[in-house]
Amino acid sequence: MKKFLKSALSLALVFVVVFSLTGCKKKLSKTTTDTSNVKIVKGESTNGGMTVVYGEYLYFINGTKTNDGTSPKKNKRSGIYRIKYDIATGKTTGDAELVVGDLAGFNNGSLYFFGDFMYYSTPSSEKNSKGTVLYYKTKFMRYDLVNKKSYEIYTTKLNDSKEEITYAYYVVGDSLNLVVYEKNNSSITSIKIGDKMSTNYVISDVKACIMSENNGICVTSNKDVDANSFVYYTLAHSDSDRVQTGVKVYRTSPTTNNSYLLSDNGEDVALLCIRNGKLIYSVDDIVYVESILGTNTEKLTMTITNAISFKTYDNVIFMENEDGSISFLYYDKDTYQIAIPDWSVDENGQPEIHNKTISILNKADSFEFVGIATVDEVVVEDDKETEEDETVTEEVKFLIYIDSGIAYKLEIARKVGNNFVITEGTEPIKLSTTKVQSANGLIKAEAIGNYLFAMAEDDDTNIYMFKIDLSKKDDSTKKAKFIGVKE
Repeated sequence: MKKFLKSALSLALVFVVVFSLTGCKKKLSKTTTDTSNVKIVKGESTNGGMTVVYGEYLYFINGTKTNDGTSPKKNKRSGIYRIKYDIATGKTTGDAELVVGDLAGFNNGSLYFFGDFMYYSTPSSEKNSKGTVLYYKTKFMRYDLVNKKSYEIYTTKLNDSKEEITYAYYVVGDSLNLVVYEKNNSSITSIKIGDKMSTNYVISDVKACIMSENNGICVTSNKDVDANSFVYYTLAHSDSDRVQTGVKVYRTSPTTNNSYLLSDNGEDVALLCIRNGKLIYSVDDIVYVESILGTNTEKLTMTITNAISFKTYDNVIFMENEDGSISFLYYDKDTYQIAIPDWSVDENGQPEIHNKTISILNKADSFEFVGIATVDEVVVEDDKETEEDETVTEEVKFLIYIDSGIAYKLEIARKVGNNFVITEGTEPIKLSTTKVQSANGLIKAEAIGNYLFAMAEDDDTNIYMFKIDLSKKDDSTKKAKFIGVKE
């Protein structure tokens, strides 16, 4: 499959509360089923991340640790902790307390909350007939925050050191469902979570799969269904001569395998992600945006009017615009340019581009997107009438990125009136002198409120959770602040 874009953010699970792009952590009033008491529990919901604000607490994966199958249950360094947290100020109160001691600090580790339950993943402790721990498998768990008990939901099939999985939790009515795509096993498995876990379906021979980053919740105004409501996957496509030519593209429900064919014309379609309730995919280096409404007549149209780009880029972040449209920002590793392209079609039907250059970096040895954070910035203005300084708060969108382990922010837009206006020609600001870890699967830097949370080495070279203030206006000489508990 020809790949058009490599998004720096996971296409399955994206975690930042304040991001304007990628599945925002919205507080969703939904219902889930209690596994211990079989009762419906109403409450907030969040989508995943290694740090999640839920209720009055910040829940976080304390650190990372080598997964070798020998980790104890009371695992401090890579266990799950919580601490009282004020998201408005970023201040913590009291000491962090251990919630679950299972090893959660590994590449498939991420936290979710629905009602009174926390959902997390950990390496399997299952053993084969020879007594070998099959710790390359991933085990999905549910933790009862009230009764303080854990329940196993599902364990992946293959004990493969190169395991690659994509997963998402889907809220459908009063039910909660876990959908897992195991690339090494070419399968999609859907599990209904309840008093007893039950398998909704298994789909085999899958080539690629993407899922909602918003718990399957429709975000399109005046609609009950949009692209978030489904799971998307591809199967091999063969013509009459049994020569493989591209893929077939399907959508299916997260609860029932009612697979519907969206494309069967032999194109080499690459499924990219879901943004603003729309499906984004590419064919022959053109990126398309498609509205999905769940009808029995809809297809991938692949028309020029649905195209948002006619060129490939290496590092891309898709952005959800307030008018429901989708744009993207890219980094060019050869020119060090960060820009927002505006593609259009001229009167002759030919694509043309107008770039809005945000910045040209002096150097970038190892560039990694984190995301886009909206930060409240205090600005001092000179009041000419009173001749006194006046402080006002402005909303500013910053691109957060990591270069050679150092975190930076770069202003890309500022709110003027009710709308954000793109800022061109800005300079990056260094956020801290602490070198943070590069993304490892789902363990990656993420922003909550005015702070960036990231894994970094302590003085003993062990990796723990730290936080960095995003509100800095000048290059920072401060170290990141340690927030967890050391072994």
